[in-house]
Amino acid sequence: MSMINPAVGRAMADQVKRTRREPTDAERLHEALVENARLIRELALAHVEIKRLNAENDKLAVRAHRAPKTNAGGAGTFINGRKVVNQVEAAKHLGVKQYQISRWLKAGKFEKVEVPGHKLPSIYADSLHKPERGQPGRKKK
Repeated sequence: MSMINPAVGRAMADQVKRTRREPTDAERLHEALVENARLIRELALAHVEIKRLNAENDKLAVRAHRAPKTNAGGAGTFINGRKVVNQVEAAKHLGVKQYQISRWLKAGKFEKVEVPGHKLPSIYADSLHKPERGQPGRKKK
């Protein structure tokens, strides 16, 4: 067996300490700056992608437009070339209350459409018809 010289042992221990030392503040700052620069590049790329997707979405979005008013009163909202009426207009057209239109919409009796800027869904005017009634009275058990 060979014995390690104490001076060599201390030198080896010092070498291990030097290789396992904590990074200095300057080194930590440099690492943080490098990581920050990497994140900024990723953020810039994500921003470019968001702009591209927004532009693509604007092209695909269905836009509602107001038709020019005519003397015949043919104005209204059109989507994809089809006239759209709100629930109040539909109720007046069919001679029922608005809550009945809401019920029929939930039941899927009309073809509805979401109009940008409107709270409630609207209805395609060409799908307006009075649904047939079910059996009168309540079901008995």
